[in-house]
Amino acid sequence: MARLRIVRRRRWGGVEADSIRVDLPWPNTDVHHTADGGPAGWADATPDQEAAYLRSVELFHIETRGMLAIAYNFIIMPSGRAYEGRGWRAIGAHTYNEVTKHDYNPDTLGICLAGNFMAKKPTDASLDTLARLIRKGLRRRPGRAFRRFIQKGIHPKWGHRDVDATACPGGRLYSKLDEVREAVRR
Repeated sequence: MARLRIVRRRRWGGVEADSIRVDLPWPNTDVHHTADGGPAGWADATPDQEAAYLRSVELFHIETRGMLAIAYNFIIMPSGRAYEGRGWRAIGAHTYNEVTKHDYNPDTLGICLAGNFMAKKPTDASLDTLARLIRKGLRRRPGRAFRRFIQKGIHPKWGHRDVDATACPGGRLYSKLDEVREAVRR
């Protein structure tokens, strides 16, 4: 796998979230989609277009959902570029089950792919980056979390829909998650 580069929050103009810090590795990963059109230019978007798009997603999270900053730990663009949201060590605000009142955020890394994957396929570049990002997170302190993740059916949380009544991350992305798991394993 190629080297992963992550655009830092201050570089794209994101708000610094005053989140509770956690130790690595994250025992679980939740994959989301923004469920919108994604950045202007889609896979050919410039870094400036992607940054503008991220700021609009963050503004939605702050003004509409009452969050302190963008909800996700990381966001991946169709171009394959990865952007820091809350980062490696901060608890996100991405996965809460309203029915059971269970907050999955304290032990779950939230990664969001920009776009709506109900009908549209995620790009190969974004799937490759997803695998590299998960691998990096798991390898920061390898061990049980990595072994659990690569064993199909053992990693308990994977797609947002696995823990909540939602279509997220969209059927076209959800159907690719086992392939991503295999890419992480390699």
